[in-house]
Amino acid sequence: MPRTDMIAGLRVCEQVRQLDRFDLAGYLVPPPYYLRPGDEGIAWHVERVADATWRPLMLYNVPKRTGCNMSPALVQRLAAHPRVVAVKECDVSGLRALAGNDRLAVFCGEDAAMLDHLLAGGDGVVPACAHIRPDLFVRLLQLVAQGRVAAARALFASLAPLISLLFSEPNPAPVKTALALCGLAGPEVRRPLAPASRALRERLDQVIAQLPTVGDVERTLLPA
Repeated sequence: MPRTDMIAGLRVCEQVRQLDRFDLAGYLVPPPYYLRPGDEGIAWHVERVADATWRPLMLYNVPKRTGCNMSPALVQRLAAHPRVVAVKECDVSGLRALAGNDRLAVFCGEDAAMLDHLLAGGDGVVPACAHIRPDLFVRLLQLVAQGRVAAARALFASLAPLISLLFSEPNPAPVKTALALCGLAGPEVRRPLAPASRALRERLDQVIAQLPTVGDVERTLLPA
């Protein structure tokens, strides 16, 4: 699912029309960053993007990156458009306010809040941390789906140190470094971002080495 250039609304619509030639699942659409528009400006932007494509849209509310917040009321309003089907919500209060709505699927974008969101009936998660040991995060989803709350909490507790480290320096440098330690990617990031510090690399190496296997999870970590 591509994320499009979000500063100039009309340019975004043209990008979307070009991307529609490819077999895409849909588009992840944040508010225009830097400009910090109000609700009416965000609504205008999202509705124009939605009208430019026949594919589904997932809204992306990430205030610390865009400088503006899509309120739950605005998200609900935008969900009236037939192509707005989901939201990746990074504001914890927004997750709580949108829980249980029947207009769009609500996905947690704040990794530390993912378990609480799932246990509250949330539709899913879009976590950066799941790039590292995705098997354990899949198992976490399975445990929640099975109603094994104590087991899910125990597994999440074992993942918490990794999640904390992955956001201890500007993202995505810690994730790239962790992937490199797993032999899955290089650690490089584009400037002006800087690579993860040596101290963080060493700590990530230790924490990743201590993560359990899925078999270990079932044998020793999880309560019934």
